[in-house]
Amino acid sequence: MDQGTWQFAWLIVSLLLIVGSRVMSERALSALSASDKARLVDGFSKQRIYILVPVIALLVVNYAALKLAPERTTEIFAAVIALTVALLVAGNVLAVRKLRSLGLPGSYIRKYLASRAVSLVAMLLLVGSVFYNPFAHGA
Repeated sequence: MDQGTWQFAWLIVSLLLIVGSRVMSERALSALSASDKARLVDGFSKQRIYILVPVIALLVVNYAALKLAPERTTEIFAAVIALTVALLVAGNVLAVRKLRSLGLPGSYIRKYLASRAVSLVAMLLLVGSVFYNPFAHGA
């Protein structure tokens, strides 16, 4: 198997995991009562507005760092990946806190977390498949 085929295979696996995560999320949502769904939508209405702020900030910092220190691309990339993972973890922690404060059923929260975990694995596989080349290491 050549590198292109290997990357394409992991892209397909990642996409299937993302679709699976979405299906899990939809099934969890469909199990909520109408009042729970209303609380969920109302509870996260303001967060949807502010969720892009740290993402945009990270992109701006990444761009500025690459312009100011292009010779440190590897370190900058590693820092951006670490900050992205930290943002994802922090976002999930805050979301779970919010879900609990809204009084949503524990079964929904567990299904939500499982869905987010599958999505995170898909993203890690996707990024890993782009940047890891087993053929460069004689594998």
